[in-house]
Amino acid sequence: MNTPAEENLVDHLITDLDEIARLSELNSKCNDEFRSCLRRGKLCSDDKQLDALVHAILAEVAPLIDCRTCANCCLKMCVIIDDQDIERVAKRLGVSAEEFESEHVAADSEYGEKFMPEEPCPLLGGTVCTIYEDRPKVCREFPHLDKDSFRTRLMGVFGSAEVCPIVFNVLEELKRRTNWQPRP
Repeated sequence: MNTPAEENLVDHLITDLDEIARLSELNSKCNDEFRSCLRRGKLCSDDKQLDALVHAILAEVAPLIDCRTCANCCLKMCVIIDDQDIERVAKRLGVSAEEFESEHVAADSEYGEKFMPEEPCPLLGGTVCTIYEDRPKVCREFPHLDKDSFRTRLMGVFGSAEVCPIVFNVLEELKRRTNWQPRP
């Protein structure tokens, strides 16, 4: 049986990926305003309090959405990958790290950060990672909402909202719980 807060959340939950993309586009200016209010501390000035609120909402939203039936992040986002990930993934695939890296990894020329540029991710099989137990660290930690310092990661979080139903719904519920209203 759902608690009243969960029932209310379920009533507002949106999981249709096309609808999430449509609403993200439609509300982009409002979302920019909301992000700006969060960044400036206008809605919640205490960082620990904001982190706790985001974590609480995540704990309610995440069980309602099964990532393994969605995989939209794997379809539409590049995977940041480090040398440890490359070694682990290559070993799992039965190839050398050098072979895996030359075939699937690029490096950002400005920052040197390594990533897998292919979309969808070449490790995706249907809606599940073919190497789920050995997937890259960034994939294991996605959507990163359980981390502290939410305010310092707003650009990335809001960028993920148009792709990830969990992030989208956490942000929409955060708007409700902070009583945020866009400017007229």
